[in-house]
This record gives sequence, structure tokens and C-alpha cells, in this order.
Amino acid sequence: FPAHQFIQKRKIGKQLDLLLNNWRKGQKMNTKGPSWKSSKRDFEAFLMKIAEVRMVTSISDALSTRHIDELHAGWVERIAKNDFEFGKFSATDFDLLLIHALTSGGPIVRNRFVKAGSYN
Repeated sequence: FPAHQFIQKRKIGKQLDLLLNNWRKGQKMNTKGPSWKSSKRDFEAFLMKIAEVRMVTSISDALSTRHIDELHAGWVERIAKNDFEFGKFSATDFDLLLIHALTSGGPIVRNRFVKAGSYN
């Protein structure tokens, strides 16, 4: 396992922790909670709390991987049209992190993202 992959994984994990902590602060929740190193069970419980706070119609639908597949397909389509040139557009925090990962990750990351299959 190359050291640079380990370092990048930790950097992305810390960014995820920062986003989670900011979300918890915004919802006036305890800032202690799951992080990128949490068990799957703890992280899924936290996702359920997020779904409840956002008052979605169905928690199972909100946590469905169908949303991930739709998001991925949209990004693959955007990439196919613009050949990894993103330009300027209104972006969410997730969009900005994804653009950063795709532009700084090099050809291996780009290839894996485009060829990734369905999560279902």
C-alpha cells in the first residue's frame, strides 16, 4: 500500500470529518459523533439522524444507493461533455470536493470514477 495513497486517504477523511462536524454544529447537535473511521453501524445510525432532521418522506429512500447512482451518472455525463474541464458553476460542498479529487487525482482516479459501476 503506497504511502501517498495512505496520506491522501487521511486528508480526505479529515475533510469528511470537518464537513460532518460543521453539519452537526449547524443542527445544534453534539459535535462528538461518527467520523470517517467509524463502524458501518455507527455511521448508518448517524445517517438516519440526518434523514430525520431533514424530515424526508422515507428514510430508506433517502439512504437508497439509487441517489448515488443518479449523482454518479450525472457527473459522468458532465465529464463526457467537457472532458474534465469543469469551468464555473454553482456547486455544493460535495461538488467542490469531487472536482478537487478528479482534477488532482490524476488519470487513475479519473478512469476509476468514469468506469465505476452501479452501487445497487
